[in-house]
Amino acid sequence: RDSKNRTWITTEFGLYSWNGLTIVPYPGMKWARIIQSNPSFGHIAEDKKGGIWLSTGNGLAYLPEGEDQFYIFPPTNLKIQTLNNINIDREDNIWLATDRGLFKISPTNLINYAEAEGIENNRVSAISQTGENKFLVIGTNSKLYRLDEGVIKPYPLRQKNLLSQTRNILYVLTGKDGTQWICTEGNIFKLSGQEEKKIPVNGQVRYACEGIDGRIYFGVAFQGIGFINDAGQFEYVKFPCLDFRDVYMSNLFQRSDGTWVVSTYRTGIYFLFPNGKVERQELFDSTKGIQAFDMYQENDQTLWVASGKGLVRIRGNKKQSIGAEAGLAELSLFKILPDLEGYWWLPTNIGIIRVKKAELDAYLDNPDVNKINWRIFDEGDGMYNRQC
Repeated sequence: RDSKNRTWITTEFGLYSWNGLTIVPYPGMKWARIIQSNPSFGHIAEDKKGGIWLSTGNGLAYLPEGEDQFYIFPPTNLKIQTLNNINIDREDNIWLATDRGLFKISPTNLINYAEAEGIENNRVSAISQTGENKFLVIGTNSKLYRLDEGVIKPYPLRQKNLLSQTRNILYVLTGKDGTQWICTEGNIFKLSGQEEKKIPVNGQVRYACEGIDGRIYFGVAFQGIGFINDAGQFEYVKFPCLDFRDVYMSNLFQRSDGTWVVSTYRTGIYFLFPNGKVERQELFDSTKGIQAFDMYQENDQTLWVASGKGLVRIRGNKKQSIGAEAGLAELSLFKILPDLEGYWWLPTNIGIIRVKKAELDAYLDNPDVNKINWRIFDEGDGMYNRQC
């Protein structure tokens, strides 16, 4: 969805848009076989001027703000076979991750960073901005590069092939001692000043947190909760009363009494008590399978959940939700971030929502009388992209 609330859908049979009533082919784009045999095709992005950039498998199309026709970027300029990703940076430059390296498109210039600049095999799978004119670039086999002020250099890993053959970096946690824990599909990577280590894990390591004993624990989708033992191996915590094969974990933390709380993408919230008892709660009694993206433990009695259907407050066995009926403009909330002034910050696909925590409680106590004042920060407030 772009800044004008238009919803774009990339498909194997062209570009479609949602007009509020139905899904229709976008005029002139029925021919564009956007998604071919490779599901990575079909990337779409909006620049600061409101223009829409679209990958078409082996090319690039552009819809300028105020116009109704896409223009095809001249193929003689790019000469690419695969366009893997489109990224728009803070200065509104367009970055293309392709089989011919990294392309930077500015209003006056086109630059290709490729093998001559240090990118192995010319191939780039992703790019992320880390600072002013600074980027982290992921090449083939998850090799890491730094792009600083237009110069590409390998990321300074002591073990150069540490992340080779790594798939899907899912979460990163910095411990109190400064150690970086990188959670991926199939491995955990430990990066510290003393060592760089790969610990194999059978499954997707979705999350990491510190337990009440000071140890780092990891949530593995459909497998369970584990830790790195004294021998340096991954070891699962035993929960005899729960079969984790149906638990698609999104988040976890441990309460002060030792109870583990686990949120999931499909089956609600699990409470794993020290005595072995397990309780499961759906976020909404009338609807099953709502995604739980994040949790915030207010105290031992109150748990808040950011879900795909708004906010949920759980006190004991009582669940209350805050959604569209309370004026919430976007229901998919990805995180709950409290500040020191009593506000909560909620990242969404339409910007960052700020709300007074006290107003949330007051509304749930008496929704007929108390209202919530939502404040959305987006492009109009200086964000370069409303998706957060």
